[in-house]
Amino acid sequence: MLSPSVDSPAGADLPSGALDPVEPACPVEPALEAGQAPPDLLRAVAEASPFPMLICRKHDGVIVHANGKLGELVDSHPAELVGRRALELCDDATARDAALRELDCEGRVRERELRVKTRGGARLWAAFSLEPLQVPCEEHGRAPAVGREVGPELLVGALCDVTRRRETEEALSRSEARYRGFVESSSELVFAIDTKATLTYLSPNVSRLLGHQPSHLLGKALDVLVHGCDLPRLLQSAQRVIATGEEVSSDPRSQRERRARQEFRMLRSDGSARWFCAALAPIRNAAGEVVGLTGTAHDISSEKAALEELERAHQHLRDAQLQLVRTEKMASLGLLMAGIAHEIRTPLGAVQSTQRTISQALDKLGERLHEAFPEALEDSKLGRLLKVLTDSTRVVGDGSTRMTDIVQRLRKFSCAEEAKLCPVDVNAIADDTLALIHHELKHYVAIQRCYGEGVTLMGYPARLNQVLVNLLINAAQAVRARGNGKITLETRAMGDHIEISVSDDGVGISPENLGQIFSCGFTTRHGEGGSGLGLAISKEIVDAHQGSLEVKSQLGCGSTFTVRLPRSLSDCRKPNRGCRF
Repeated sequence: MLSPSVDSPAGADLPSGALDPVEPACPVEPALEAGQAPPDLLRAVAEASPFPMLICRKHDGVIVHANGKLGELVDSHPAELVGRRALELCDDATARDAALRELDCEGRVRERELRVKTRGGARLWAAFSLEPLQVPCEEHGRAPAVGREVGPELLVGALCDVTRRRETEEALSRSEARYRGFVESSSELVFAIDTKATLTYLSPNVSRLLGHQPSHLLGKALDVLVHGCDLPRLLQSAQRVIATGEEVSSDPRSQRERRARQEFRMLRSDGSARWFCAALAPIRNAAGEVVGLTGTAHDISSEKAALEELERAHQHLRDAQLQLVRTEKMASLGLLMAGIAHEIRTPLGAVQSTQRTISQALDKLGERLHEAFPEALEDSKLGRLLKVLTDSTRVVGDGSTRMTDIVQRLRKFSCAEEAKLCPVDVNAIADDTLALIHHELKHYVAIQRCYGEGVTLMGYPARLNQVLVNLLINAAQAVRARGNGKITLETRAMGDHIEISVSDDGVGISPENLGQIFSCGFTTRHGEGGSGLGLAISKEIVDAHQGSLEVKSQLGCGSTFTVRLPRSLSDCRKPNRGCRF
């Protein structure tokens, strides 16, 4: 059995008597002396081997032969190795003692990787094997004696230089450690799937980002992690990568990359979702075939929220711009209405004055004719003529009176007087509004007035008039859409508040549109001149009066809009000079 080298600190750990010679049952051939050559056949095999080989005595491990390949490996002449113990080639005492224990227990050493030191001081890795060999006496060159059938016990050793493989494995191990450290410390979520979209890897930070344990998801389909609405798009992109072998980038700098950018939602353990942006790359085998995909996903939930907020702000800006255009139009219209009303008053006054003069003159003419020519009045033609003239002057008077009333209401509705906060009689505002839009209602719509008492408040009359105009015109359009119907205008006092409700039995509002009707620009009458601003402006006017505007509707049965306003305003936004709404 091999003896440990004298400098091996672990030699004392071997079992007691493990290195003592064993008494044979019968006398044996003496062992080879140091330097004594082994059998020729064995030496020839060793020299012919392409691997480094040695032959040593079993009982003490002394080398009796080393081939040239071994000399090349350790940078020594083979003759210099003869007489040395075989395991002295090992540079690591711990590994050397482990090999001794294996030899003691198993009777051989099988491909144990040891560090070998060359004469120049270099250290190599070698896979070392030792196999026992019993040499017959005849092969040893002596005639067998009685009871002697065996020759010396030898060990045949072979080494294989595995330095390059070990260095490659160590480099690979270091690379894997660096990669694992990078993946596990990265803020990105790293995942891998096979060609069937089954999860084969998830970085540990999935527990931090999504609350999942990686081991619970591995081997499952991708749909356990990706939102169902986004899964088809992601799978389509994955199939494209598998088919073409091209990567999908998450960098949106170029137009092509923006198209390839994959944004999708991943599910958290609590059922909520977060937005991620992923880059996909193919995993290839040794033959270059794509066998799976690896992806890095970046959490963009905060960016998504910021973009949505920016979009809302942009939409608000567009609404404000649209409202500003409407405001300017209303301001111009108000000034135009005020100017028209002012210009009409003068000729209208002349018409009214002339009508009164003609009416008085006709009355006097009738009196004089009756006094001077009573028989003339008996002429039916003359009587009819006087009656026609009298009726005509009365019609002109009624018309001019109505025109005067309209002009006064136009002036109230115009922007010239709206900036003044004053007591408002809601019933009077309602009547003015109905008179102003009479032409919109007279043919198809019946108006039912249900006015309460004590419905006065502090406000801006023209602005409240505009609210009622918008609500009544919308109601009239809803009624006309089904042919004809009725609108109910109701006012009532509710303690410190006044309520105005406009109800119609028109077509109603669909549930999907009910939550959008107060949005600026929303309309269902795109082809009929609808601007989508009427209800939005009405809502803002009511809000400025610290009130509320609510709607109840049932499709096919009609709608009810209710305006609730406080009697007094603590801090009402005062309109600008000109028309604010």
